[in-house]
Amino acid sequence: MNSRWFFGAILVSVGVLMSAACGLCTLAFIAADIPNFQRHVYEAGLPSVIALLIGGTPTAIGVYLIWLGLREIKRSREGRPADDDGASG
Repeated sequence: MNSRWFFGAILVSVGVLMSAACGLCTLAFIAADIPNFQRHVYEAGLPSVIALLIGGTPTAIGVYLIWLGLREIKRSREGRPADDDGASG
């Protein structure tokens, strides 16, 4: 275990917490808006769109942190440098 693996594990942990909390909250607000789809056709979906904009952004950031953390953990096991993305030039 080195510092890169530890940093990757922290990124994954924070990403999972962000994605779970924000994603479940967004899902709850969208589920609460479902009954409005049948009653108010002209306003249907507006709260869901707002919930996706407000809650979807941190959820996506959390997923990105998970991806970055897993990439760092993989690189720590391979022993590759951090700046090497496989591109030549």
